[in-house]
Amino acid sequence: MEDGYALRFPSRMGDRLYKLVRAERVCCNFIRYELIFELGGGPIWLHLRGDAETKRMIAEFIGVS
Repeated sequence: MEDGYALRFPSRMGDRLYKLVRAERVCCNFIRYELIFELGGGPIWLHLRGDAETKRMIAEFIGVS
């Protein structure tokens, strides 16, 4: 994504992802978090968005080069 990353997870990860986002918002309130639950029990997308510096920091954290 131009302003961040879209990460795909299996539907069984919903509760864990929600807890992760809740915790991360406390320390990293400069990141925009979006959880998207696909229809029919499909995958869950976690979008992490922000400015250029935020995108660089996210890339480093998740191991994207």
